[in-house]
Amino acid sequence: MSVTEARQKFEAAKAAVENCTKLLSDLTKRYDGFQESLPQLKDKVQVAEKSETSAYDSLVLGKISAKELEKVKSECQTVKNQYAESSKMLESLGRGIKKTESDLQHLNTESDLTRREYWQSVADEVRKGIPKHIFDVVKTLLVAGVQCCMTRQFILDNLFPNIPTDEFQAIRNELVKKYGIGE
Repeated sequence: MSVTEARQKFEAAKAAVENCTKLLSDLTKRYDGFQESLPQLKDKVQVAEKSETSAYDSLVLGKISAKELEKVKSECQTVKNQYAESSKMLESLGRGIKKTESDLQHLNTESDLTRREYWQSVADEVRKGIPKHIFDVVKTLLVAGVQCCMTRQFILDNLFPNIPTDEFQAIRNELVKKYGIGE
């Protein structure tokens, strides 16, 4: 895969993670809002039910008309419907949050894989820039070293020693700048 293709794939994966993260944040805010409003709605339902009971009592005693009772019943039903709707929305948002969290986990994994593929394409590009005769020299050195009882890993470690951390970071920063591979 070319560096350009790998970059496009990585950028798409990053964008998908960002979109999913934003969706999760939006769902969570909505969920929290409904969860905060539910106790107040429940209190309103209790007040409306008491008012409805009182209206029935008043109708029986002749203090209000049937039309006034219907108005109180309608108001009570409206509050009950709001509570039921909010409860259902809260449940639905909870399921949506769980699904989005699962999707985000999958997308993060995919993004990590595309980031590795991107770095691999950069490494392949750098390796292609190394002249063939250098590989031939390294192979010859390996064969000669093994003949005098050096292990392959020992030869490679001596040929390619660990880079000091600050130098490693400087090279990494240059590659990140050149290829745009952020975290």
